[in-house]
Amino acid sequence: QRSEEEVVYEYAPVFRAFLLRRAHAILAPEQRREIQRLAASLLTTKGRLDAAAALLRAARDWDGLASLIEVHASTLAAQGRVHIVAEWVSAIPEQVVSQCAWLLYWRGIGRMPGDPAHSRDDFETALGRFRAASDATGALLAWAAGVQSFPLEHEDYRALDGWIARFEDLRGQFPASPSREIEARVASSMLVALLYRQPHHREINAWARRALELGRSG
Repeated sequence: QRSEEEVVYEYAPVFRAFLLRRAHAILAPEQRREIQRLAASLLTTKGRLDAAAALLRAARDWDGLASLIEVHASTLAAQGRVHIVAEWVSAIPEQVVSQCAWLLYWRGIGRMPGDPAHSRDDFETALGRFRAASDATGALLAWAAGVQSFPLEHEDYRALDGWIARFEDLRGQFPASPSREIEARVASSMLVALLYRQPHHREINAWARRALELGRSG
């Protein structure tokens, strides 16, 4: 018995290993995967996300793991645990990641501190997929993250001109921000982009005021 908020029992390691060996001996692979998926679902409802992700990986349930990431990644990132999200994404095959905008986005977030150039590739691809799906939240977050990757390189900022221009298309497609938090990210990112590349832009003062206002109210 483990001391937690509710009573939790854990099999002794030797007995657990025996049960796992028996499961592999008597259950067909698909039966084992179905049990793993069910157990992962139960663990998720209890908030035991690491254990749930481990079972989904063992079951090779990439859709299930992708759903877990999409639902919980923002919370984990806010807790400073984005490295866990990055680990989960890295377990998913490339052909699956490349087709999912949110997986690309979170892979980019995980890559950004150490490899901003490749993270920007992920954000750019994710941005296109989010726009095609009319996902304002995803598109604006991907755009903001792409811009924020530039200062991490301390090199060539000329490509920011394209990201500034791309925002005009985004503003036309998504005239209203989904939330103040996302608007704050967009405003601060646009201010960064303009300061680095277009300091005489006609809207830079408006963006500065908006970023300051949102930062104070956040």
